[in-house]
Amino acid sequence: MNKPDTPARKAKQRMYQATYRARNLSKVRAAARVSNAKNAYRVAKSKLAEYGLTIDEFAAMVVAQEGKCAICSTTPKRLRVDHHHASGQVRNLLCHGCNAGLGAFKESPEALELAAAYLRRWGSDGTNYNPDQAYKKRTGRHGRKQIEFEFD
Repeated sequence: MNKPDTPARKAKQRMYQATYRARNLSKVRAAARVSNAKNAYRVAKSKLAEYGLTIDEFAAMVVAQEGKCAICSTTPKRLRVDHHHASGQVRNLLCHGCNAGLGAFKESPEALELAAAYLRRWGSDGTNYNPDQAYKKRTGRHGRKQIEFEFD
């Protein structure tokens, strides 16, 4: 007969599991690696199904893009499926950085163009910024750098 799941029993179980894990960390990690390897195909298949792709279609996309990110052309270990969030339309495969960047700008071309213009104002090395555009740097009376903001 099973014992009822009381809060005290659950707490005791969690404590036992934490202690076991701490004492047998290498064994627990090895078991997780085996489990992950067994489930990798199933997990990949189910993730791709979220985008309406099969594993063969994904593989064809990787080959078509030569294993490279569609934006920055790097060859990452793992490519992500880029899709339009409103329509679900699959676009291309991207590296993590480019995919996260598009998400951070909420897939807005206008926001990305503003960000690009901002970076161009600073120049490629970050030192060519025109101080007349935003603020002036000056040294205060104690030798500390101070910033004066200008508002139009």
